[in-house]
Amino acid sequence: ANCTPNDGTRKPRFRVRARVRRSCQVSATGIDFGSVGNLNAPVTATGTLTVRCTNTTAHRIKLDGGLAGASQPGQRKMFKGTDTITYGIYKDAAHTQGWSSTAAGDVNAVGTGYDQTYTMYGKVPAQPTPPTGTYQDTVAVRVYF
Repeated sequence: ANCTPNDGTRKPRFRVRARVRRSCQVSATGIDFGSVGNLNAPVTATGTLTVRCTNTTAHRIKLDGGLAGASQPGQRKMFKGTDTITYGIYKDAAHTQGWSSTAAGDVNAVGTGYDQTYTMYGKVPAQPTPPTGTYQDTVAVRVYF
């Protein structure tokens, strides 16, 4: 049998498709308060969060209470053994809007498909200066979408 159509052409068709699913990626740079001699005055520093969510994907960005499990954004603790330094992370440079894991303390946004960068404003309030050494904390970022 001959498989060639009478006019000599055949135009098959097929479908091409892609499914875009909601997704978010997050990265962070830490907050480093540097070397401080005394904590008799507040010390501030910043860090950044970069979030990339699929275009039009609504999401919430939350920060946990760190290793101390602080329930208030300004009551996080950096540790060196049993010694601590109290600090906070805020959404604004005036240090009035705490960034936490509560509904009032999170950041709400809508994805653009591109990186969206957020500044984290850190503040160590004036407090008794603990013994010398390096103090650290680990804060988890959660993006809900």
